[in-house]
Amino acid sequence: MAPPAQIRRLALAPVRRTGHRPRRDCIHYHFGQLGRILAQGRGYAEVAVMPGKFILKEHVQRDELEIARLAWLSNPASTRAKQLTVIEGTFFPGKGHNFHYHAEQEELIYVVSGSLEHWIERDKRTLGPGDSVFMPARVVHATFNIGVEDATILAVLGPCVGDMGVENIDVSHEAPWRELRTDTGSAPLHPGEHQKAK
Repeated sequence: MAPPAQIRRLALAPVRRTGHRPRRDCIHYHFGQLGRILAQGRGYAEVAVMPGKFILKEHVQRDELEIARLAWLSNPASTRAKQLTVIEGTFFPGKGHNFHYHAEQEELIYVVSGSLEHWIERDKRTLGPGDSVFMPARVVHATFNIGVEDATILAVLGPCVGDMGVENIDVSHEAPWRELRTDTGSAPLHPGEHQKAK
């Protein structure tokens, strides 16, 4: 069954971004119209298109753990994100996220405040505000707050895995990772995440 003429016209219509208000020449308007047309047409399912979401601080899911405070800024559960999980993490002094990796996710960590010891495999660096670090999928890494104050980071992972958007594979009890740092002050970081032991 060929799509109705309305759908063909919308698919071929030139579209451009024009600002924040949905107008007839704005891409968001066309996607919304397309969803309504598909819902009305026989044999077509409604397409749910989310144009975006404002994330106000009072609506952010927050978790207090033994090692850190987490604020889930974007993940599948909160924004229906598919490609990016964004977490604000505040590590308590002397605490950290022990050696782990993400099987299918890349990660970027940006340091907002504090002093962190970060490991990529066996390479260790001290990071401060404005510094960042990138890890491809399957690369073992760890982060520890070595300062006397809280240390805050933004972690961006993608693509999303599971409802919480992140999956960690813990290797902290395996060689050589268990010998690299004796005082880890760490525990599982993400409640409700997919946590796997290798």
